[in-house]
Amino acid sequence: MTKKLSAFLYFDAENYFEKKILLAMQSEPLKNKNQEIIGSKYTVIVWEDATDYGDQSISNIGDTYKVKVVGKYLKKIDSPSEVKLINPSGIVYGEFRNQLSVSAKDIIFI
Repeated sequence: MTKKLSAFLYFDAENYFEKKILLAMQSEPLKNKNQEIIGSKYTVIVWEDATDYGDQSISNIGDTYKVKVVGKYLKKIDSPSEVKLINPSGIVYGEFRNQLSVSAKDIIFI
């Protein structure tokens, strides 16, 4: 079995999130293995999805992601708020390659 193939896969997070409206639903501290706070983690939901997947029946509306933002203070969320991810990156994983780990340089509340 070939090893480390995932090191050669590239996920275009900028393009993936470009035509989506995201709502931040929850925020919590991002902690390292020693339980030290190193940033923030936001739960976001895809509210609208205008991405062209080549099949009109495909949409990711309703999908949720935990977005990790290292080195940024936590922004409290009182109610769902539209957000934009700044310099997002993602790693596709899982047995069926249908899971996405998301990080961003920052998150802006619109």
